[in-house]
Amino acid sequence: MQSAQTQSYALPTVLDAIGAVDATEHLLEALQAGAALQLDASQVVRITTPGVQFLVAVRAQAEAAGSRLALLASPALLGALELLGLTPLFQPHFEESV
Repeated sequence: MQSAQTQSYALPTVLDAIGAVDATEHLLEALQAGAALQLDASQVVRITTPGVQFLVAVRAQAEAAGSRLALLASPALLGALELLGLTPLFQPHFEESV
């Protein structure tokens, strides 16, 4: 079930374990409510392994819930995903910054 409501969430400039934990609760609540998610990662300048794990988990949860996921990615995030070979996993979710 997909809701027309979209909830936006700005990710921190450093997406590490702390940033991931802080964001997880909010995003899981939104997904459980059936909301579409827009993750604004346009300001991310550094991402660590827990941050990547967080993004992969959010993508999987959105897919399982049937929710739309949009990702506004910074150059740093795009570079990390490319380096790790994860760009194809997120390609359908990328959006341009407005």
